[in-house]
Amino acid sequence: MKKILCVGMLTMDNLLLVESYPKEDTAQPVKDSYQALGGSAAKSAVVADALGQSAILIAALGSGDTAQNLLDDLSQTQIDLRLERNEAPASQSTIILNELNSSRTILWTGGEKVQSPQPLFDEINPEEIGIIMLDATDPKLFTATIEYANEHQIPLVLDTGSGRPWVADALPQADYVIAPAKYLQKFLYTKNDNMKELLQQVPADWGRQILAVSNGSHGGAYRVTGEEQIRRWSAHPAKAVDTNGAGDVFHGAFACALLNDFTVPEALDYASEVAALSISTYGNEWLADQRALAELSDRLLAK
Repeated sequence: MKKILCVGMLTMDNLLLVESYPKEDTAQPVKDSYQALGGSAAKSAVVADALGQSAILIAALGSGDTAQNLLDDLSQTQIDLRLERNEAPASQSTIILNELNSSRTILWTGGEKVQSPQPLFDEINPEEIGIIMLDATDPKLFTATIEYANEHQIPLVLDTGSGRPWVADALPQADYVIAPAKYLQKFLYTKNDNMKELLQQVPADWGRQILAVSNGSHGGAYRVTGEEQIRRWSAHPAKAVDTNGAGDVFHGAFACALLNDFTVPEALDYASEVAALSISTYGNEWLADQRALAELSDRLLAK
């Protein structure tokens, strides 16, 4: 079985649940708090592992108690870890979850970066890799991964994130580009959230296979490169209690589906279903739903 290679951020999310978003210069009680492994690449690897897909994770990892907690969480999986260690404090985020409308506000610290990407790739047999899921958080790692994918002709799924400056020039070199609506809005200097209109205005060469724009509960839209038609996909219904990391889950499930010969529409629908499951609980509690995961894994691997 080919493996998915996930490259990018590994972080610890510290989540605070509040009844409503706090006003400035006020005191407000926290209803609940918990930790969950995060980062688009790391979360994608965890999703792949939960779905029965072999996964490799390349990322930076700092030091301290947070780093140890991340390693403890990852030790519960079968993920093959290729981590560059350093002495900086491990990356972590504080996330305010608004119970009133399930919104999230993210504050992050750390953000250690990989300094020497090549040795991490040298340890991997490219013939074992069927697809790469790359997030855009680390500039050196981002560039090295694009080059690795092109050199070995491995399909690459790219999570653009919200708009780091080194991303746009590389989008013609990624096979499957999935961007949140806010990324395209930022690129186009617009507040327009019409997904079809956003896709019609960005460069035609973004994504060698597809360019997709996602917008949470509104689903998403995509165009196949070389075609004018804009297609849509719908979000699966779910009672959202925690949307943090839903996009990361979506990217991981989408890449796994492509690896297992799903068509693009099938992969988008499958990823939407997995993401819907993830937002129905707080943090990574959804990973304990063995019945749902077994059903999703069976459908994935039987394709």
